[in-house]
Amino acid sequence: MTQIGATSRPAAYAAAAAVVARRDAATAPAEAFAVSATPPVAPPTDSSRAREQLRQQIMAERGLDMRGLYGMSSQDRIRAEAGIMAEISLRTRQAQDRARAELRGLGTRVDIRV
Repeated sequence: MTQIGATSRPAAYAAAAAVVARRDAATAPAEAFAVSATPPVAPPTDSSRAREQLRQQIMAERGLDMRGLYGMSSQDRIRAEAGIMAEISLRTRQAQDRARAELRGLGTRVDIRV
């Protein structure tokens, strides 16, 4: 059975292959240079691992270890944990502020008007 106005399948496939070949030929020079308009982005850091390393560092500065925490009374352990968490938050905030200050030097305004 045939339909009026329908193209045969081999002709349609040949036309699609020609379009793909033209597109590949047009993009080959750009791909050879591997130029990208987007700047490279640093991979995200593992925040839980960084936070745990910071926790270990703070505990070492205070002369504490996990065994020492478990040996404390409950009130002393709560106070020590609260102090460690507050110090982690403070240092994390300071690091974020330093990162923001570095970015401020790159530019402060972006005009998105059309």
